[in-house]
Amino acid sequence: MAEVASPSGTPDTSPDYTLLAAGGATGPTGVTGETGATGVTGATGETGATGVTGATGVTGVTGTTGITGATGVTGTTGSAFNTYGTFYRVGTFTLGATGIVPLNASSPVNSTGNFTLNANGTVTVNETGIYTIDYRVQLAQGSSAAFIVTRNGATVAGTGGQGLSPNTSAATTVAINANLIQLNAGDIVGVQRQITGTTAPVITIGSTVDGVTSNSSYIRLVRIF
Repeated sequence: MAEVASPSGTPDTSPDYTLLAAGGATGPTGVTGETGATGVTGATGETGATGVTGATGVTGVTGTTGITGATGVTGTTGSAFNTYGTFYRVGTFTLGATGIVPLNASSPVNSTGNFTLNANGTVTVNETGIYTIDYRVQLAQGSSAAFIVTRNGATVAGTGGQGLSPNTSAATTVAINANLIQLNAGDIVGVQRQITGTTAPVITIGSTVDGVTSNSSYIRLVRIF
Protein backbone atom coordinates (compact mmCIF):
# COMPACT_ATOMS: atom_id res chain seq x y z
CA MET A 1 0.00 0.00 0.00
CA ALA A 2 1.15 3.61 -0.45
CA GLU A 3 2.61 5.16 2.64
CA VAL A 4 2.59 8.74 1.46
CA ALA A 5 0.49 10.88 -0.74
CA SER A 6 1.68 11.03 -4.27
CA PRO A 7 4.17 8.13 -3.90
CA SER A 8 7.03 7.88 -6.32
CA GLY A 9 9.17 5.02 -7.54
CA THR A 10 8.22 1.42 -8.28
CA PRO A 11 6.22 -0.68 -5.80
CA ASP A 12 8.30 -3.23 -3.88
CA THR A 13 11.44 -1.17 -4.48
CA SER A 14 10.41 2.36 -3.43
CA PRO A 15 10.07 3.26 0.33
CA ASP A 16 6.85 5.01 -0.58
CA TYR A 17 5.18 1.53 -0.76
CA THR A 18 4.62 -1.28 1.83
CA LEU A 19 4.30 -4.95 0.57
CA LEU A 20 1.07 -6.40 1.83
CA ALA A 21 1.43 -9.90 0.26
CA ALA A 22 4.02 -11.51 -1.97
CA GLY A 23 3.07 -13.08 -5.32
CA GLY A 24 2.26 -16.85 -5.31
CA ALA A 25 4.51 -19.54 -6.78
CA THR A 26 4.25 -20.35 -10.50
CA GLY A 27 1.69 -23.06 -11.09
CA PRO A 28 2.40 -26.32 -13.04
CA THR A 29 2.40 -26.29 -16.83
CA GLY A 30 -0.95 -27.18 -18.23
CA VAL A 31 -1.65 -30.21 -20.56
CA THR A 32 -0.69 -29.64 -24.20
CA GLY A 33 -3.72 -29.33 -26.37
CA GLU A 34 -4.51 -31.65 -29.30
CA THR A 35 -2.86 -30.96 -32.67
CA GLY A 36 -5.23 -29.36 -35.07
CA ALA A 37 -6.30 -31.10 -38.31
CA THR A 38 -4.03 -30.73 -41.39
CA GLY A 39 -5.42 -28.42 -43.94
CA VAL A 40 -6.47 -29.68 -47.42
CA THR A 41 -3.69 -29.55 -50.06
CA GLY A 42 -4.63 -27.49 -53.09
CA ALA A 43 -4.95 -29.18 -56.58
CA THR A 44 -1.69 -29.29 -58.81
CA GLY A 45 -1.90 -27.00 -61.79
CA GLU A 46 -1.71 -28.38 -65.41
CA THR A 47 1.73 -28.64 -67.15
CA GLY A 48 2.27 -25.81 -69.54
CA ALA A 49 2.73 -26.39 -73.32
CA THR A 50 6.26 -27.17 -74.61
CA GLY A 51 7.96 -24.14 -75.96
CA VAL A 52 9.05 -23.84 -79.62
CA THR A 53 12.45 -25.48 -80.44
CA GLY A 54 15.13 -22.94 -81.01
CA ALA A 55 16.91 -22.61 -84.36
CA THR A 56 19.91 -24.93 -85.07
CA GLY A 57 23.18 -23.23 -84.41
CA VAL A 58 25.69 -22.51 -87.19
CA THR A 59 27.97 -25.47 -88.13
CA GLY A 60 31.42 -25.01 -86.74
CA VAL A 61 34.51 -24.67 -88.90
CA THR A 62 35.87 -28.00 -90.26
CA GLY A 63 39.12 -28.98 -88.63
CA THR A 64 42.31 -29.42 -90.62
CA THR A 65 42.98 -32.80 -92.27
CA GLY A 66 45.18 -35.07 -90.23
CA ILE A 67 48.56 -36.31 -91.38
CA THR A 68 48.45 -39.23 -93.86
CA GLY A 69 49.36 -42.50 -92.23
CA ALA A 70 52.36 -44.55 -93.26
CA THR A 71 52.02 -46.83 -96.29
CA GLY A 72 51.29 -50.42 -95.36
CA VAL A 73 53.63 -53.27 -96.11
CA THR A 74 53.41 -54.57 -99.69
CA GLY A 75 51.79 -57.98 -99.86
CA THR A 76 53.57 -60.98 -101.25
CA THR A 77 53.48 -61.50 -105.01
CA GLY A 78 51.17 -64.23 -106.17
CA SER A 79 52.40 -67.38 -107.87
CA ALA A 80 53.83 -66.77 -111.34
CA PHE A 81 52.24 -69.97 -112.58
CA ASN A 82 48.84 -68.31 -112.32
CA THR A 83 49.60 -66.60 -115.66
CA TYR A 84 49.21 -68.92 -118.65
CA GLY A 85 47.61 -68.99 -122.07
CA THR A 86 47.34 -71.15 -125.18
CA PHE A 87 46.23 -69.75 -128.55
CA TYR A 88 45.70 -71.87 -131.65
CA ARG A 89 44.47 -72.03 -135.23
CA VAL A 90 41.27 -73.84 -136.06
CA GLY A 91 41.25 -74.98 -139.71
CA THR A 92 43.82 -74.82 -142.49
CA PHE A 93 45.50 -71.68 -143.84
CA THR A 94 48.09 -70.68 -146.43
CA LEU A 95 51.18 -68.49 -145.88
CA GLY A 96 53.21 -66.78 -148.58
CA ALA A 97 56.96 -66.14 -148.39
CA THR A 98 56.57 -64.61 -144.92
CA GLY A 99 53.72 -63.97 -142.59
CA ILE A 100 52.34 -64.42 -139.08
CA VAL A 101 50.56 -67.69 -138.35
CA PRO A 102 46.93 -66.49 -138.06
CA LEU A 103 45.91 -67.85 -134.66
CA ASN A 104 42.17 -67.44 -134.19
CA ALA A 105 41.10 -69.13 -130.96
CA SER A 106 41.91 -69.06 -127.24
CA SER A 107 41.93 -71.95 -124.79
CA PRO A 108 38.91 -71.77 -122.45
CA VAL A 109 41.18 -72.35 -119.42
CA ASN A 110 43.55 -69.41 -120.00
CA SER A 111 44.19 -67.20 -116.95
CA THR A 112 41.87 -64.20 -117.00
CA GLY A 113 43.08 -60.81 -118.22
CA ASN A 114 46.73 -61.71 -118.78
CA PHE A 115 46.69 -61.94 -122.60
CA THR A 116 44.84 -60.49 -125.59
CA LEU A 117 44.44 -62.38 -128.88
CA ASN A 118 44.72 -59.86 -131.71
CA ALA A 119 42.89 -59.93 -135.04
CA ASN A 120 46.09 -60.66 -137.03
CA GLY A 121 46.90 -63.79 -134.99
CA THR A 122 49.44 -62.23 -132.60
CA VAL A 123 49.05 -62.18 -128.80
CA THR A 124 49.53 -59.15 -126.51
CA VAL A 125 51.08 -59.94 -123.12
CA ASN A 126 49.56 -57.89 -120.27
CA GLU A 127 51.90 -58.87 -117.43
CA THR A 128 55.70 -58.48 -117.18
CA GLY A 129 57.76 -61.58 -116.40
CA ILE A 130 59.89 -64.44 -117.69
CA TYR A 131 57.86 -66.87 -119.78
CA THR A 132 58.26 -70.28 -121.27
CA ILE A 133 57.02 -70.04 -124.83
CA ASP A 134 56.53 -72.94 -127.21
CA TYR A 135 54.77 -73.34 -130.53
CA ARG A 136 53.83 -75.92 -133.11
CA VAL A 137 53.00 -75.47 -136.80
CA GLN A 138 51.81 -78.50 -138.78
CA LEU A 139 52.65 -78.51 -142.48
CA ALA A 140 50.60 -80.20 -145.18
CA GLN A 141 52.11 -82.79 -147.51
CA GLY A 142 54.50 -81.23 -150.00
CA SER A 143 55.15 -78.14 -147.81
CA SER A 144 58.37 -77.03 -146.09
CA ALA A 145 59.13 -73.90 -144.11
CA ALA A 146 60.94 -72.43 -141.11
CA PHE A 147 59.20 -70.48 -138.36
CA ILE A 148 60.35 -68.25 -135.48
CA VAL A 149 58.85 -66.29 -132.59
CA THR A 150 58.53 -62.53 -132.98
CA ARG A 151 58.29 -59.88 -130.26
CA ASN A 152 57.01 -56.45 -131.29
CA GLY A 153 57.76 -57.31 -134.92
CA ALA A 154 61.39 -58.46 -134.37
CA THR A 155 62.49 -62.10 -134.40
CA VAL A 156 63.67 -63.67 -131.12
CA ALA A 157 66.98 -65.52 -131.37
CA GLY A 158 66.91 -69.19 -130.44
CA THR A 159 63.22 -69.72 -131.20
CA GLY A 160 63.46 -71.01 -134.78
CA GLY A 161 61.90 -74.28 -135.91
CA GLN A 162 61.68 -76.06 -139.28
CA GLY A 163 59.22 -78.41 -140.89
CA LEU A 164 60.01 -80.25 -144.09
CA SER A 165 57.63 -82.34 -146.18
CA PRO A 166 58.90 -81.85 -149.75
CA ASN A 167 57.06 -84.77 -151.33
CA THR A 168 53.33 -84.75 -151.88
CA SER A 169 53.21 -88.41 -150.94
CA ALA A 170 55.08 -87.90 -147.67
CA ALA A 171 53.39 -87.65 -144.33
CA THR A 172 52.74 -84.25 -142.75
CA THR A 173 55.43 -82.75 -140.53
CA VAL A 174 55.62 -80.03 -137.87
CA ALA A 175 57.85 -77.09 -136.97
CA ILE A 176 58.30 -76.77 -133.20
CA ASN A 177 60.37 -74.83 -130.65
CA ALA A 178 60.38 -74.10 -126.90
CA ASN A 179 62.37 -71.45 -125.03
CA LEU A 180 62.47 -68.88 -122.21
CA ILE A 181 61.69 -65.24 -123.05
CA GLN A 182 61.63 -62.04 -120.98
CA LEU A 183 58.38 -60.24 -121.81
CA ASN A 184 57.07 -56.88 -120.66
CA ALA A 185 53.48 -55.77 -120.30
CA GLY A 186 52.33 -54.61 -123.75
CA ASP A 187 54.71 -56.83 -125.76
CA ILE A 188 53.16 -58.47 -128.83
CA VAL A 189 54.31 -61.98 -129.71
CA GLY A 190 53.55 -64.24 -132.64
CA VAL A 191 54.86 -67.10 -134.79
CA GLN A 192 56.16 -66.00 -138.20
CA ARG A 193 57.31 -67.84 -141.31
CA GLN A 194 60.94 -67.20 -142.28
CA ILE A 195 62.26 -66.90 -145.85
CA THR A 196 64.25 -70.07 -146.53
CA GLY A 197 65.29 -69.60 -150.15
CA THR A 198 61.85 -70.27 -151.60
CA THR A 199 58.73 -68.18 -151.82
CA ALA A 200 56.34 -71.04 -152.44
CA PRO A 201 53.15 -70.79 -150.35
CA VAL A 202 53.02 -73.09 -147.36
CA ILE A 203 49.82 -74.87 -146.49
CA THR A 204 49.22 -75.90 -142.89
CA ILE A 205 46.56 -78.37 -141.94
CA GLY A 206 45.13 -80.03 -138.88
CA SER A 207 45.46 -83.79 -139.14
CA THR A 208 42.32 -85.90 -138.85
CA VAL A 209 42.15 -89.10 -136.80
CA ASP A 210 38.89 -91.00 -136.31
CA GLY A 211 36.98 -88.02 -137.60
CA VAL A 212 38.58 -85.56 -135.17
CA THR A 213 40.70 -82.73 -136.65
CA SER A 214 43.57 -81.44 -134.55
CA ASN A 215 44.63 -77.79 -134.43
CA SER A 216 46.96 -76.87 -137.29
CA SER A 217 49.13 -74.65 -135.03
CA TYR A 218 49.38 -73.11 -131.57
CA ILE A 219 51.49 -70.93 -129.29
CA ARG A 220 51.62 -71.41 -125.51
CA LEU A 221 52.92 -68.99 -122.84
CA VAL A 222 53.44 -69.64 -119.10
CA ARG A 223 54.96 -67.04 -116.75
CA ILE A 224 57.43 -68.69 -114.37
CA PHE A 225 58.94 -65.58 -112.70
